[in-house]
Amino acid sequence: MDQYEVLGSVAVGQFGKVSKIRRRADQRVMVWKEVQYSKMSEKEKQQLVDEVNILRDLRHPNIVRYYDRVIDKENSRIYIVMEFCDGGDLAAVIQRLRKEG
Repeated sequence: MDQYEVLGSVAVGQFGKVSKIRRRADQRVMVWKEVQYSKMSEKEKQQLVDEVNILRDLRHPNIVRYYDRVIDKENSRIYIVMEFCDGGDLAAVIQRLRKEG
């Protein structure tokens, strides 16, 4: 986790939060999805593993790019490092476009 610097919180959800980060090696700005898995059922943990595996294999210009994952076993957290999208998530873009007509 030392290879990343947390810049601030972007969103908070049921199992964790999304934070804007900077990769120290090249100063690239990204986000990571921080997920606390200690209270998850086995099925939810498997879904989390499946999500990471799917993201890792996807390569498409219209899908947020996966870069890395960091597992903090001591605190039962996984950090999924992904591309930072300036415009927000898809739901926010759709909502904004609806308001604009």
